[in-house]
Amino acid sequence: MCGHDETEYPLKSEIEIGPIYHRLPERIRAHAAICFMALILYRVMRSRLRASATPISPERALDKLRRIQHHQVTVNNTQPVTACPRSTRNTQIFCPR
Repeated sequence: MCGHDETEYPLKSEIEIGPIYHRLPERIRAHAAICFMALILYRVMRSRLRASATPISPERALDKLRRIQHHQVTVNNTQPVTACPRSTRNTQIFCPR
C-alpha cells in the first residue's frame, strides 16, 4: 500500500480484523485475501467520503451502516418480501441533514 504516515493505515480494530492462526496454506491465503479486501474497501470508502466533501469518517459511516435494519419475510413458500423499514434511524442514515 502506498501511504506512509500513520493516518494512512487504519487500525485493525477499525476494520475489525485481527490475527487468526492458520496452518493450512489455503486458509492462510484466504485470510490474507480477506484482510487485503477489507483494507481496499476501507480505503475506497475513505476516498469516496472525502470526494463527496462529507465530514463523516469511515469509522462513523460503518457505525451508521451497522444500524440499518433489513428484513426478509417468507410465508408458506411464497416469494420472499424484502423491506428496509422507514424508521427515523434509517432515514437519518440515508438522508443526513
